[in-house]
Amino acid sequence: MKYLTEYDGEITKEEAKIIAENTKQAENIRLDKYTAETTADELLAYWPGTFWKCIEGYDPISALAKNTATQFFIVQGEKDYQIPMTEFELWRATVGASDHVKMQSYPNLTHLFTPTNTDKPSPADYFSPNNVEFQVIWDMSDWIKLVVH
Repeated sequence: MKYLTEYDGEITKEEAKIIAENTKQAENIRLDKYTAETTADELLAYWPGTFWKCIEGYDPISALAKNTATQFFIVQGEKDYQIPMTEFELWRATVGASDHVKMQSYPNLTHLFTPTNTDKPSPADYFSPNNVEFQVIWDMSDWIKLVVH
């Protein structure tokens, strides 16, 4: 949210209002100020209280680290503004050296694994006709072949 509202270097009154509302909703979730009956309109990302209660306390990185019976291939576009490289690095620090985890990031690829030439990615990248970068498909295919045997 912050990335998009600050994208043009200016925060309008409307954007400031959205930031305040979303910050309050996120704070309510963090501080457990909601119930399973709380409506989606009152919570972040328009997910209802039942959803947030269901994932309360869930830590996907720890869950993956404990699940050594399953092979994982974690891929990341380095120009992904929705899930930035800082998140990828958290995963790498915790599970990146695990035998059951392969991690790969791709320069100049977006959240959709499509190429972008911009220094500052934005939703506009998603509206340009494009395909998933061939190397991502190739790497996934190779990984599947290794895992399936």
